Amino acid sequence: MPSMEPMKHQENKGMKRVLVAGYGYIGSLVGHLLAEDGIEVVAVSRTMPGVLLRQPHPNVHWFPADLTCRDSLSGLKGDFDHALFAASSSRGGADDYRHIYCNGLDNLMTLLNGRLSQSFIYLSSTGVYGQNEGEWVDETMPVQPKSETGQVLVEAEKKIIHRYQSNAFPGMILRLSGIYGPGRGYAWKRIQQGNAVIEAPGERWVNMIHRDDAARA
Repeated sequence: MPSMEPMKHQENKGMKRVLVAGYGYIGSLVGHLLAEDGIEVVAVSRTMPGVLLRQPHPNVHWFPADLTCRDSLSGLKGDFDHALFAASSSRGGADDYRHIYCNGLDNLMTLLNGRLSQSFIYLSSTGVYGQNEGEWVDETMPVQPKSETGQVLVEAEKKIIHRYQSNAFPGMILRLSGIYGPGRGYAWKRIQQGNAVIEAPGERWVNMIHRDDAARA
């Protein structure tokens, strides 16, 4: 069983180092895949991730912290090759979204400024788009969210873009939609069972991605 004590930074110059903020459904799989490739993974979460209790890995180190509390991140030492922001709002409303996706994101980017050698990947959502008339949508389309939570996600993306443009912060945005996989897939099951309702005339494409594909992207 992994230690419940906060990790202590030990410099390992021969090993790549990746920070995963939010060690949940996607973050934990990304961390496991990286660890299997011999990469040191620092998993940031408020509580010990259940996956580390069930399946500990010597290359994965838990760092207990609340992303929305900057002081709790102060003990995170050293530099990183990459960082992944995969935190979740736990399906809250706009205020919960803003708390984690704006405040938490700001705290982590401030902490890592000048300490990342390659990339900062932020998992966003296709919820930033408002188009729903069956048209093709890609990253060149304007973001026009119709929901409050979608508007918060746009705010978060703008924070990354601003830092990227102002001081070359290595930010990247990955917009995911309809994530399904082991233990999750209500919408996919409804489609398989023929119970899903697709807006008329029923010929529109559905945006979905398997957790494994997202983690390997």
